[in-house]
Amino acid sequence: MVVMHNQISITCEFETITCTFFEDIVTIITKGLEMELVMILTIFTALDFSNNRFKEEIPDIAGDLKYLYVLNLSRYAFTGSIPSSLGSLSRIESLDLSWNKLSGSIPVTLASLTFLLFMNLAYNQLIGMIPSSTQLQSFPETSFEETKAYAELLRQLVARKENRQRQHLMVGMRMTLTEST
Repeated sequence: MVVMHNQISITCEFETITCTFFEDIVTIITKGLEMELVMILTIFTALDFSNNRFKEEIPDIAGDLKYLYVLNLSRYAFTGSIPSSLGSLSRIESLDLSWNKLSGSIPVTLASLTFLLFMNLAYNQLIGMIPSSTQLQSFPETSFEETKAYAELLRQLVARKENRQRQHLMVGMRMTLTEST
């Protein structure tokens, strides 16, 4: 949800550089928080189409929005799979695709989104493993809640914990053997 208030265009010139800024007061809801943005640079770009009920697929062309920082398509009733082209959104910081009817696996291309601070894919019909990357693995389990990928994430976490316990046990056994010889 975006509410626009006053719009004022400010242009400044410094030597040979000309910059145009827009000073808007905008109320935006993103990452689950409502915030009022008082000064917005022209490079700040957000799309929020949440809470619509159009039944269609996310278009591949969405990956062409290179300057997008926030994309909220939650509660939209999207069907089909998550387009791998979303991995091209190199500046994206917040991606919310929750509460749709998305199916298939999570595209491996999302693992390359290094600026991603918030991601929510919960309440979809996604399957398979969550792509391996430092970024995607750092999101809370709630980002994948009520998906089959969430069940796979839990299995992965349990396996990692058991593996760490085995490693600690092996180190302890080696230390005991070294001390006794």
